[in-house]
This record gives sequence, structure tokens and C-alpha cells, in this order.
Amino acid sequence: MHPDDFHLAIVAQRHFLHGGNMFTGCCRVRFKKAKRWKWFYGIAYPLLLEEQSNRHLLICLFMEIHHRMHTPHQLRCLFKDMLQYSHRSLLGRLIDREREVLQLLVQGAEIKHIAHQLKISFFTVEEHIKHIKRKLGVRKLSTLIALGKDMGL
Repeated sequence: MHPDDFHLAIVAQRHFLHGGNMFTGCCRVRFKKAKRWKWFYGIAYPLLLEEQSNRHLLICLFMEIHHRMHTPHQLRCLFKDMLQYSHRSLLGRLIDREREVLQLLVQGAEIKHIAHQLKISFFTVEEHIKHIKRKLGVRKLSTLIALGKDMGL
């Protein structure tokens, strides 16, 4: 990384320590034995690994900026990939039955149909939904379904 751009790491760290949820910026990088610096656009996004210990994994994605690229399209793809990875990591918080319920919700099934299909009570399905929303940090059912679709369920 170019010496003039090292300050970005400190700025990003401060941003995350004060509760920021995403950091973006541009920096110059020169690979070994290369003579020219190349510009990169970067995104850093913290993922919560363990809620009890408040441990995070910081994912950083960089994309080279050059004259032949269609930047808006590539940035959309980059964001989409990053969000899918982020959302997929949330699935690990759910037990198998909760994943099944979420998948059926995303497919458009009503609660009574989910109960019938999984051979559990209506109230058990509602409890699963309540636990899923709590684990994924979602309040509304519509937001939960949208999140499930973003996960690719």
C-alpha cells in the first residue's frame, strides 16, 4: 500500500470502534517487482462471530479501478457477493428446524401450511419464527423473508 494511504486503516479502525458498520475507500497498491501503483476501491465490513464475546471478523474486499471497467455494475456485484456471504454466515446461528421454517417462509408458505408440512403445531412454528427473528436481529416478518431471499434460500 502507498505510504500516503496508510492512514485509511486507522480511520477505518476508529470508524468501527465507534459503531460503524461498513467502511469504504480508495488506496494505491503496488505489487512486488511492479513499477507502477494501481488504484483499488475497498470495502470493509465487520461480521459478528460470537454474540457473547462480541468478537468480529473483518472482511475486506478490494477491486482494481482501471479505464476498461464498468464500475457501477462491478460494484453492485461486489456488494451483492459481500452481503450474500454476510447473510449466509447468519444461517449458522439457526438450528436445522429454524432453517427449514425460514426456507418455507421464503418460498411463500403460510404459517399453518408450514405447521402441516413439518407436522408441528401452529404455535411451535410461531415460536421458531420468534427465535429466528431474535437470532438474526430482525423485528418484522417481511424483513426476515427479504433477508432469507438475500441468503439465496
